Amino acid sequence: MELECPLKYFNLALEAVGLIINIFHLTILIRKSLRKSGIYIFLKFIAALDILNLLSGLFYNSLSISSTFPFIFMTEFSTISTSFLILLIAIFHCISSVFEKAQMFKTITRFSVITATTSITIILLIFYELFKIWSLSHVPNIMEVEIDPRLQLFLVSGYIFLIAAVKVFGRKPHRKFILIVLICYLLTTLPPFIWHIVKINFQEDIETAFLLKAKYILRTIGKINSSTIFFICLCTLPEYQKVVQDVFPKKFTLPLFKNFTSSNFSSSG
Repeated sequence: MELECPLKYFNLALEAVGLIINIFHLTILIRKSLRKSGIYIFLKFIAALDILNLLSGLFYNSLSISSTFPFIFMTEFSTISTSFLILLIAIFHCISSVFEKAQMFKTITRFSVITATTSITIILLIFYELFKIWSLSHVPNIMEVEIDPRLQLFLVSGYIFLIAAVKVFGRKPHRKFILIVLICYLLTTLPPFIWHIVKINFQEDIETAFLLKAKYILRTIGKINSSTIFFICLCTLPEYQKVVQDVFPKKFTLPLFKNFTSSNFSSSG
């Protein structure tokens, strides 16, 4: 039980910092030069969902609310949605790399196609969450909801498959970014999935205090991705680096940007 308070406050700090980072991240992504570029359309949706995730976590952890039910489902919805959008980024990247010289490349990289695909995915996940809410409506005082382990298995399998696919078919300048993000999401999806298996098989032997510690630790792991995509973009995406460099005055420009020349910032679409 002694671990509960430190981890709770650590989560609050992580969520508050992550919220500031993601708001700044979103202001970069809506800049004109990135507004209609393929991968950045996905990243705008992901940043908005991460903000929702972090806000719901802040309310859940910091306010004395009699019913935490809405915040639980907002957190789960945003977590699942960002996971699926990461898979979509990798799928679109592989398809566009394979068919780079074909008409199909122009079709799947259109702003309208990517926006429609992302919107449909999110709408379907909203219906999934609404169905889950309806199925649990008879359960009193819900305090915690776990992501379906079958869905976790699907996501873990998808990350592993797409890491291999991007490794084989991926092209610069987005290949490194997608690989790092897929690996990060795989590493943060595995612990809850493994924990669920352990809990099913050894539930009678696990103490309540340990369950509580595990809950806070897993929640902390789940928040990490919401705060790291900005830094991965900053280190691996030349177009993103150029926009950040333009936003900051030159005297505050990070040393990271000094080695970049205009040839680094060619758009990939």
